[in-house]
Amino acid sequence: MKTIFNSLKINICLVALFFSGLTWSQIYPTDYPITEMEEGIISFSCGLAGQTSTEISMVKDLLIANDFSTIRNLLDAKNNALKCLAVIVCELLSENKKVVLTENELQKMNSYYRSSYTIGRCSGCNIGDKTTMENILNNSDGFSLKNDIRSYYQEFILK
Repeated sequence: MKTIFNSLKINICLVALFFSGLTWSQIYPTDYPITEMEEGIISFSCGLAGQTSTEISMVKDLLIANDFSTIRNLLDAKNNALKCLAVIVCELLSENKKVVLTENELQKMNSYYRSSYTIGRCSGCNIGDKTTMENILNNSDGFSLKNDIRSYYQEFILK
């Protein structure tokens, strides 16, 4: 009986959501244009669909296309999440002898390790917060997000 009641509650919620007039893009938060959100979001399970954030997907697509120069240019992005991802991926590219970073790029990356730039992070549509670039890059964010990012992108770099 309890299972039937729970199933009924879910169906009622879905019907209410349908009639509320919300569109999928309002429910699924990663469909925003990157340029509109300066903080950005780093997530591997964002929104109801549990997908990677736009920033994570964008950098992955650049890696697949071997577009390393664009990734390097992201060190100057307005979007803080893209800057942070660029630092991590540039480090990986350098470690794997895919690029030789300039002194200017290395200095910029070092400055981001002390940066208070804010970045959003989430683990689904209801669990999210903000942290600093410094916390992510120094693995002091409480989630080891940098390690997750490195592991995720490593497979695309080694292909």
